Amino acid sequence: MTIRLDPGVHPSPDRGVCAAEATAFLAGEPHSDHPACLCPILGEALRWMNELMAADDRKLLVQLCRCGRLCHWC
Repeated sequence: MTIRLDPGVHPSPDRGVCAAEATAFLAGEPHSDHPACLCPILGEALRWMNELMAADDRKLLVQLCRCGRLCHWC
């Protein structure tokens, strides 16, 4: 599955996802940019980076989301 990260908050995954929303999806949580599994401090940094990075650079954030190291349960 390919995940493309977009800036901003999205009302549903059909309209795109930011890095925090992708983390929620990969953790099996409901769609949210503040998923329960995500450390609040790392979540703030992740949302900030998602907004500031160029589209090509956001691909690097996908790798962080996929590795699971951003979640409390890891």
